[in-house]
Amino acid sequence: MKIIKIFGVFPGIPLSSNVIEEINSSDVIFSGHRNLELLNINSKNVIFIEKFENFIKNFESAFKEGKKISVIASGDPLFFGIGSYITANYPKDSIEIHPCISSAQVAMSRVDMDYKDIKFISLHGRDLKGTAQIVRNSAKIMFFTDGKNTPGAIGKYLLDFNIDNYYAYVFENLGYKNERIKQIDIKNLQNEEFSDLNLLLLVRKCKKQYSLEDKFFEKENNNITKLEIREISISDLDVENGNILWDIGSGSGAVSISATFKNPGIKVFAIERESERCNNIEKNIKKFSADINIIKGVAPEILDSLPDPDRIFIGGSGGSMDKIIKTSISRIKEGGIIIINIATLESLSTAIETLENMNLKFNVKHVSISISGKAGKYNVMKPLDPVYIIKVKK
Repeated sequence: MKIIKIFGVFPGIPLSSNVIEEINSSDVIFSGHRNLELLNINSKNVIFIEKFENFIKNFESAFKEGKKISVIASGDPLFFGIGSYITANYPKDSIEIHPCISSAQVAMSRVDMDYKDIKFISLHGRDLKGTAQIVRNSAKIMFFTDGKNTPGAIGKYLLDFNIDNYYAYVFENLGYKNERIKQIDIKNLQNEEFSDLNLLLLVRKCKKQYSLEDKFFEKENNNITKLEIREISISDLDVENGNILWDIGSGSGAVSISATFKNPGIKVFAIERESERCNNIEKNIKKFSADINIIKGVAPEILDSLPDPDRIFIGGSGGSMDKIIKTSISRIKEGGIIIINIATLESLSTAIETLENMNLKFNVKHVSISISGKAGKYNVMKPLDPVYIIKVKK
């Protein structure tokens, strides 16, 4: 029996009399104030959705009591809506969904724009952290905003990360009589005030080119994982959307930043003990529009405060290779991948001994790369320092 029914509503699109009657006959109705105002609902059994934690508690109670439940949601309940929570936490055979058009559909139709290459991000109750690289990699991106993450706040945040090559559409009060659509350059977003009920669409004016060559990174004494080694190491890491990556001994942050170009949907923690190097990472994340987390501290002790990772890159150990490997293996999730870059035979010996003592399977690459250059009037191949790359999968 379908005891949970979810109805999507949108201004100007009336529900049928049969649906209204069905909602009114429910034992309990969950709705936001604005959505209920769109309907001719006379029932006294309404619980307004305000704080989400209260909704979860009240909904669970009604379900356990076997009550007939109606939920009034905005637009398409499964498109960043409350329906996603309900379908993830309650039996599918007890749920019936009646979607309406989404505000995103209406917004795109208002500006005669298709959905090709668009990325959607909901900021309802979420933080902007990590959003910069997602925008950087997107031709079009639509934000579902909230009272904290306003169009102005988003515009300021993106400018802080050197993202200024977009123009914006702000859609206010879609479907209502006071609907307004404004096109504005991203540089001016923070100077404008908008209605609380809005969507923000960013459209790229021109694609900004980011060169990940070593010479463009701020670094200490040329201390950087070279581009060619980075490419191999990041490929071996095989980062996936939503992964948490630890970059231990981050140095300039080059591996962390390059990984966000491979997949912008990862969460990165760049761990570095030296203050000057942390300052360089800060400069580089602004330059390359990569909003990663900089963690100043000594590994492995500092790792206790971080969430368990899916991927780990170890580029420097500060003489604690044995401890760092043991901590990494204990913390990484099942199926996780660890990549270790090593330049010295002593560190290689320590790493192999530690891994063997832990009965772990691993493989080692010896990578030797030469780059063309000049010696007087002649063209020659100039070798980079050889590197050992160890790969471990838990």
